[in-house]
This record gives sequence, C-alpha cells and structure tokens, in this order.
Amino acid sequence: MYRWKALLTRLPLFSNRSGNVSLLFALVAIPVLGAIGLATDYGMQVRVRSRMQHALDAAVLTGASSLGANTDLASVVTTRVQNSLADLGIRPSVSVSLDANTGTVVARADAKMGTLFLGVLGRSAVDISASATAIAGSGGPMEVAIAFDTTGSMDGSKIAAAQQAASDLTDLLFKIPGTSMPNPNMKVGLVPFTYYVNVGLANRNASWITNTADVSDPKANCTWPQLEIPATGTYTCDDDQACSYTDYNDYSQPKTCQVVTRAWEGCVASQSDLLDANVSVTAGNMVPGVHPEIGYWGGECPAEMIRLTNSPATIKTAIGALTANGATYIAPGLLWAWRLVSPELGAPLHDGGPIATTKKRIILMTDGSN
Repeated sequence: MYRWKALLTRLPLFSNRSGNVSLLFALVAIPVLGAIGLATDYGMQVRVRSRMQHALDAAVLTGASSLGANTDLASVVTTRVQNSLADLGIRPSVSVSLDANTGTVVARADAKMGTLFLGVLGRSAVDISASATAIAGSGGPMEVAIAFDTTGSMDGSKIAAAQQAASDLTDLLFKIPGTSMPNPNMKVGLVPFTYYVNVGLANRNASWITNTADVSDPKANCTWPQLEIPATGTYTCDDDQACSYTDYNDYSQPKTCQVVTRAWEGCVASQSDLLDANVSVTAGNMVPGVHPEIGYWGGECPAEMIRLTNSPATIKTAIGALTANGATYIAPGLLWAWRLVSPELGAPLHDGGPIATTKKRIILMTDGSN
C-alpha cells in the first residue's frame, strides 16, 4: 500500500502544487470583493445621507423663516432638498409638519440610493433618511422699547390713535404667522413718559435712586372763605395745557390748607444737565425721585414702565390703560427706553441681552410737542 502511494506522488498530476495560491485566491476573492463592495456602498450611503441632512437642515430653517410670506412651507422645504441632490440622480420624498402651538417645523426626507456592488448580494438599493426641526421666529433675539408720550397734548384722538398703533405694533412684533405662540426671541418694554418717567415702587430702595421717601405737603387741599370776592384774571396755556393764571384781585381773607402725606409713586425726574445722555448712573449723578404734586412743574406721574417681557398681553394691557396728562419732555422717555434694552452693568436696569447677539430697537411715539 505504501509503495503505491509513493508511486502516485511521483506523477506530475499529483506532485505539482503551483496552483494552490490561485485556488486559495479564488476561494477568498468572493468574500473580499463583497467586503470591498459593502464598504464602498456604505461610504457612499454615509456621504449621501450627510448631504441630505445638511440640505434638510437648511431647508427647514428657510421654511421656518418664510412663514407668512405667502409661501407654501412644504414646497419650500421639498424643493430645496430635492434640488440639492439632483446631481446624484436622487429625488427624496419630503414630509413637512408645523405645530401651531409651539411654532415648531418638523421635516423628514426619505430616498433610495442604488448600490454598485451589493447588487451581487441581492441588494440593488438602500434606504436613506434624515430629519430636521426648527422653531419659527428663531432668527435671533430682538428687544424693542416703546417710548410712549402720555402728556396733555396727546389727549383725545391722538392718544387713542397712538394706543391702537402701539397695540398693532405689538401684535406684529410677536406674531409668528401660522402659529398661535408669541415669538420666543422677541421682548418688548414700554416707557410712558410726561415730564417724568415712572420706574416703579419696586425700585424705591435701588442703589441708583434718591429722594424716594414719602413727604408731607403743607399746602394741600387749600380753600378760601365763602364770602371772598371771586377773583378774575386770564389764562395762558401752551400746547401741553400747562397754564399760568394772572390774578387781578386781592383776597380779603387767607386761605386754609391741610397737611397731607404724599407717597412716592415711582416717579423720577431728569438728572443733571447734559447727563441725561448717559445710559449709566454714577454715585455723583443719581436718579432723583420726585413728587410731582409738590412744587414740580409737569403734572402727574405717568403710568409705570413695563420692563422687557415676552408677554404681548402684558404690553397691550398696559398700552390700553394709558391716559394723557402733564407736560412733555421727550429726553427722559428716550433715555429710559435706552436703559430698558441696555445690558450694561452701570445702567439702572441692565435687562437687555448681549449687544453682539441681540438686535436693539427704540420706537418713539409722540405728537412732537416738546
């Protein structure tokens, strides 16, 4: 038996081993080529999906920012995504939805991509998908301060028209068309002004304000005796209805007055000359609290300012309650509107966001009679 085996091994058919490498390569080539094909197709799939994701992200942001501009949201997003992949011969289907309660735009793109090598294994195409979300009105934060003239010259139709305009403006600023929520990136403040501005009782003990104590007024509720001869004279009024009276008769008896405690209502006057141009307050230039009823010209204290808020209802309610009274001095109104949106630590309020990333606007509403 051994001798036959030895003899057979000497024959060329059985002794030649030069084809072993070729045989082994043939056996290994199929899985190796399959792995290469899989890696190639997978790499292409990753690149196409990344491109689709970038296109969808950009399309959703564009669609969200174009809401209410007579555009079809689904059409805007779909067209942009499909155009971005057209050169690859891929036309994804795109679905778009809008949540009107949150202002959220959600989109999803789905497509099939043909394979180069996986077809040998029975997979002629693979599924690719991407999704993206954007919030309408996310074009960056904005702060708007409305300086509103509430002086006597605004009485009647003027203040009514200004209130309607300010209310409409508030709706416009906060509105995200197609949604029921206010723009989350919008804040609005309101500064009613006369000769003074009302910073609110909450600032009575603030470090930047003085003269906020309640005071006694010895010349309140004055009356004259009934038998006194009526005085006659003339009135001279300016556009703000601040009138001076010239009396031509002497009173025969002294008047009687009561002492009344006047509570500080939040009213502040202007600072030193030329210093109203500074948004910041220094220790040597404090904001002076005043009691307009005692020895000050300019009428009553205006309504309290509304600091920056994301609530349109708060602003509109305050606008609707405004009344006209007093004399006009526009400078404090503009100054405190500036202070509302200012982020500077030296400013009294510094409520505003960073200047580098937040748009700042001041809107002055007045009849112009200063």
